[in-house]
Amino acid sequence: MAIMFDELVKTTVHIGIGKGKYIEVPMLTVEDFNTFKELQRNLAELNSASDTTELQRIDAIIEGRGKLAAMAAKVMPKELHENLKRMDYPTISMLVMVLCTGKDNSEDDDPEKKTALPSQLA
Repeated sequence: MAIMFDELVKTTVHIGIGKGKYIEVPMLTVEDFNTFKELQRNLAELNSASDTTELQRIDAIIEGRGKLAAMAAKVMPKELHENLKRMDYPTISMLVMVLCTGKDNSEDDDPEKKTALPSQLA
């Protein structure tokens, strides 16, 4: 049997939105993924630099969180855009990682639980 590489044809991901329901959204682009990796790399370098102040680190995390929220907003339904800005850095980072890589563990998702928000129907 051939080794399966589902990622080669995957273009959407399932995002859980509570109560067992999920929405299906497009994946982010490879360019977005490269931007994400660069942002992560820059933050890691900043955190490991001995001459960086705590305030500089906090400012960088806040700025990075905003960039990640804007990136996720490219594919997330409009109803969720405001809530993206409420996510802490680890959570928004994880969401963007799923949107970039397609690794959403959706193989076992129940099709009955799929839902669509109003902006996805327009």
